[in-house]
Amino acid sequence: MAVSRVIPRWFPLPFLILGAYIVLLSLGLLPYAPSHKRPAVFDSPQHWQITSIGIGFFCAGISLAIANRGRWLPAVVGTVVMVALVTPMVWFFYFSGVVELPIRFFASIPLVAGLAGTIFGLVRTAQGKSPIAGIARDPAGDADTLLAYGRTAQARALLRDAMKRDPSRAAEFQRKLEKIDRDT
Repeated sequence: MAVSRVIPRWFPLPFLILGAYIVLLSLGLLPYAPSHKRPAVFDSPQHWQITSIGIGFFCAGISLAIANRGRWLPAVVGTVVMVALVTPMVWFFYFSGVVELPIRFFASIPLVAGLAGTIFGLVRTAQGKSPIAGIARDPAGDADTLLAYGRTAQARALLRDAMKRDPSRAAEFQRKLEKIDRDT
């Protein structure tokens, strides 16, 4: 039997809360009082780079929440996440003046590799082959939930549809269908 992973419903919530907090802080809508005064890249959180990172976290939460909502919506939200998180990193490494040349070179390697992987993932999401969509819902678990609420016909329909969509787990879904038929 295949082991399936399911993202808990609460999992997008920390990303949404953290993203909203960062955006509100960077826009000056929440008060900011530094506890100490040390030299830093940003003296206050009111910079476009901080806002961009907050938008990235917020959209990452949205992306996790809508993993099964078609092909294009997750791809578009994923693109926003990628741009919102990569742009401040590129600025910091190449235009802030803080990072020296050798470190810029070595930082480019994981940055380019991560960007290539993200673009590849977005293309797969747009093609309907998202890795997140595969772990977001488990038809067998959803069928158990429907059965718990007495929705036998819906559970059967869900399992039949799942057999068509995921032939590698067809035997598992068939056994669950047979169990439903025995119990009712």
